[in-house]
Parts: sequence; C-alpha cells; structure tokens
Amino acid sequence: MKPRTTYIALSAAVMLAAISCKHGILQSGINIKGDITGYGGKTLYALYENPEKGIITDTIAVKSGKFTIKAESEQETPLYITDENRRTITALFVKDGDNITISGECAPYKVTVEGSPTNTLLGEFYNKNATMLAKLDSLRNLYATRRNDPDYKSLLAETTDSISRQAGIFVKDNPTSPASVFLTYRYISRYDNRDETRKLIESIAPTTRPERFTAKIERYVSIQRYDKGKVMPYTQLHTPNDSSIYSYTRKNLPTIVYFWSINDTASLRGLDTLRTLYNTLPEKKIQIHSISLDINKNAWKRVIREKKLPWDQSILPEGWCSQTAYTLNISRLPSIFFIERNSTIIGRDLQMDSLRILLDEKLK
Repeated sequence: MKPRTTYIALSAAVMLAAISCKHGILQSGINIKGDITGYGGKTLYALYENPEKGIITDTIAVKSGKFTIKAESEQETPLYITDENRRTITALFVKDGDNITISGECAPYKVTVEGSPTNTLLGEFYNKNATMLAKLDSLRNLYATRRNDPDYKSLLAETTDSISRQAGIFVKDNPTSPASVFLTYRYISRYDNRDETRKLIESIAPTTRPERFTAKIERYVSIQRYDKGKVMPYTQLHTPNDSSIYSYTRKNLPTIVYFWSINDTASLRGLDTLRTLYNTLPEKKIQIHSISLDINKNAWKRVIREKKLPWDQSILPEGWCSQTAYTLNISRLPSIFFIERNSTIIGRDLQMDSLRILLDEKLK
C-alpha cells in the first residue's frame, strides 16, 4: 500500500471509530440493553458498587418493555436489577467493556442474559434454578418477622442448601469463569459453610479470582456474630447529599446506630422516640446515626425531610442484600446498636428502655 493510501485508510478508521462512539456502536463503561415482556411498571432499579465511588442506585425508565442501563467499574462488580416491588429480576457480574442484552419474560431470574461469557453463564444458571431462587428471595424477605418460627427456619435452611449445592456444581463445571466467583459469593460463602466455600474458591483458576472478591468471600466465612465487645465492621455509607462516609463514628463520639426502613412501621415510630431522646442528649457527648435499608433513595430522603430528623443519616441502598446487614446479622427492624467512640459494641438489638439504661450509665 502506498503511503498516501495508508494515510487515507488510517484517517477513515479514526473517523469511523469517532462516528461509532458518537452513535453508541463502540461505548466505554458497562452498557445493558433491555427488551422485556410482561412488566407493568414504569421503572426498574439498578444497584451496583463502583470500587472508587461506592454503592450506586439508579432509577431506570422502562418504556414498552425497553430500557437502558449505563454503569462504570474497572473491576468486576455485582449489578442487581430489581423491579418496583424490590424483587430481583437478575444479578450480573460486570466490568467496563461489557455490553449485555436482557430479554424475555420479566419474572425473577427468568430473563435471558447475553453479551458477555460471564453473564451469559449466570443467566443460564438463573433460568435453570429460577423457581428455587425466587423462593429463596421470598423466604429471606420474611426473616425479620418469622425468624422464630421453626417451620420457617427449616424451609429457609433447606432452600439455602439446595441453591448452594446447585451453585457448587456450577463452580466445579466452570473453574475458569468469573461467574463461579460471583455465585460462590452469593450462594455458598457463609460461616457455617466455610470449609466447602474455601475448597470451591481454591478450585477456581487464580487468574479468574478478582482479589477484591476473594477477600470479601474470606471475610464472610471468617466472621462471627458481632456481639457485645466486638468492633463494628468498617463500612462505606452514603449520605442524603450522595457523598460517602466510611464509619459510624465520624465525630469520634459514642454513637447510637439505628437501622431502619421507610417501609417498616415500627422503624418510623422509633424515629419519633429517637427525636425525643435526641433532645435530651448532652451536646458533644453522644451522637445518633440512622442507617436506612432502603432501595428507593428519593423516598428515603423525602421521609427525612418530612420528619425533620436532625441527626446524621445514611443509607445502605442494597437493603437487606448489603454486606453490612449480613455481617451484623441484622434480623429485624428497627435494630439499635450502641457503640463506643472506637466502634466497640456496648449493646445490640436494644429496646428503647435498654438503650436509656446504657445511656444513663455512660453519662454518669
């Protein structure tokens, strides 16, 4: 090829790349296109963790079953798509450069996922086990109200074990896929299953295991219940102005940590009681920090404004799926912790009367 011909060819290639990017043919980041049937809602929610920016919740407009999700993460990260009733439609394991399509029936775990080898495999696993996965989600959502019911606990354990076995088979069949790491994280890694978890994670090719997620899985299988005397785990939280904070003790004070939800009546009543308590606390002696387990950030912010809550507020937008809720073994709402300035737990699962007694002792 002559030099001038080469120059023209290179120029054409550059122009084609520019046009492609402009029209969305070549795109950076994570791009998900949806075309689903049977969904009557107008919005979906996409929740994912960007390692640099923290947990992000996006509200996705749905028109005639079609939607677009754009996200960014240089490392593999979970991305959960939920409907307006907070049911999980699918859960992906994505990173920049992924272009994924979601199609078919909009029911939990029944959509078809295509576009990247990792998520195509995940979609196939979900489709095969859709009924059982939806059942597990429903059972977990009942935990706060039925945790003391022996029949419920037995059914939850049975369903959890069934999914763990299916995920274990998948991992053994796909040792070189990041999908195996994600399914280990979601369905296998827990303290009472730690030996099997470690065995499976070691069977996955080292080049396939993202270091960040291997560390998360190890933390899951190593944790014990955070009772009195333990130190609250280091946690990333999001504030109403969408900034991030990284602990419960920003002001280095003993702290009442109040886990709640806008959908929980007892939580809302507890906020009113906390306001009365807040007005009695000596300034710069004790602080309150409320943490919401809600997906809908806008609704959460609206309740904060309506109730005019004067203390620190933050949110775990993954809700009951958040690592913090799992690690702390939060089983009901509201859930009240009282911690020292160094995050050591003085009391957990407190009733208001018990909290007042601890406060009196602390303020003597």
